[in-house]
Amino acid sequence: MSKNNKKTREALDLKRRLQEATPDERAILLEGLSYEVGFGKPPRSSQFQPGQSGNPRGRPQGSKNLVTILKEELEAPIVISGNGKRRKATKWQVAIRQQVHKAAADKDTKAFAVLADLARRTGQLEAVPTVQAPPIDDRDLAAVAELVRLYDGSTPEEEDSLVKNDDRGDQETCS
Repeated sequence: MSKNNKKTREALDLKRRLQEATPDERAILLEGLSYEVGFGKPPRSSQFQPGQSGNPRGRPQGSKNLVTILKEELEAPIVISGNGKRRKATKWQVAIRQQVHKAAADKDTKAFAVLADLARRTGQLEAVPTVQAPPIDDRDLAAVAELVRLYDGSTPEEEDSLVKNDDRGDQETCS
């Protein structure tokens, strides 16, 4: 019998004895242990040793997940030429530039939809706050009446009569 099998059997035997024991017997059994055994705290003999994994065929160390691979590929530099010059840019920058060109020059609606979604997610398409006009007071009304009078060639007395008629609800209009 191997050393690990013996330890495992002892741990299972201890677990069975702890389950079947009365509270007094359980206290006696636990006194001999180096630390408290319970839920999430297996006996030391059945724990994995340092450097030993519970999943030896799991993900190898140093392997990358999808997000890391995608980030590395999009941030990889490439050489592009434009206007007779060569310069470095990331694949991410080149892809966005191509989408912008498709949306603008080729009138590609899918490319425009992708760009609009990207702009919305990055906060580029925020709603512009509207400015509310201040309330109109008597001075503003007098200035408008003066402008109308100058434009029509009417006298201030005629204007007063029009304003008074409007206050009464009459349907008098100036032509």
